[in-house]
Amino acid sequence: MKMIFFKKLSLWFLILIVGASKSTFAQEKLGISFLPADESNVSIFIVLNDLPEQYFLFTVPEIITSRNFKQGMFNADMKAWTIKNNQATRKVKKGPYKYQVMMTLQEEKDKFWVNWQIKFENNSKDTLVDIAAFNCLTMHHAPLFKDTTMIRTWVRNNFGEVVSLKDIAKAQGEGRRTMQFYPAAGGIDLSKSPWLRDWRVISPAQLTGNTMWLNSLDGKWKVETIVDGQTAYFFNNWEGDHGCIHASPLIAKELKPMQTAVVKGRFVFSKMINN
Repeated sequence: MKMIFFKKLSLWFLILIVGASKSTFAQEKLGISFLPADESNVSIFIVLNDLPEQYFLFTVPEIITSRNFKQGMFNADMKAWTIKNNQATRKVKKGPYKYQVMMTLQEEKDKFWVNWQIKFENNSKDTLVDIAAFNCLTMHHAPLFKDTTMIRTWVRNNFGEVVSLKDIAKAQGEGRRTMQFYPAAGGIDLSKSPWLRDWRVISPAQLTGNTMWLNSLDGKWKVETIVDGQTAYFFNNWEGDHGCIHASPLIAKELKPMQTAVVKGRFVFSKMINN
């Protein structure tokens, strides 16, 4: 009886292993993936097979800004991501407000990207104004891309011309000389959102478009943060331990009680095939 039992058990394990292998091979293997930054899954990296030792840390969103809240909403909440195959999801609730983020990985020849979607729900009795997601993509752990000089970081100025971020006028707040918010055409009035205004680093220059991007040191790659829709504002921090870029989507100019808003965008990594 014991021999029969062990034979059946061995057969079951064999079926399980074969089934798992088939399931694994059935999953699409991409050249881009998510990598937990630590065992908590609170922070995760984007990594590419073609870019060894380059780890792109993102926070979507780092905070949600609004005219209604002096300290912003969901500031640095420590909710873990759920990673499954080529997707990462995250749900956060605080009082009558909640949001959900879904991220998916995709690729095509010479281009890899992360699609993100934020669904925000206002279940309060108040209308929220100028809601935006402060989405961060930092190059601190990607030295080939990190650009604290801003000479390889690009935006479109008020005339739609591509210019180096280094050449965009900046304001210098007390004690804060390495970060800057940039108004976006059609976006929000940054001076009326307390969390943004109180840093005292709002550029007098307005930017256009829906993207901020930078080139790698060797000129072979471009990384972009893109909003599909209206950009609320742009931001960057060129401090030594940051090197981040932000294109912040406008969730809603006004979101009335019991309403929901959805915004989408992408982080795109492209090979510069002309080089």
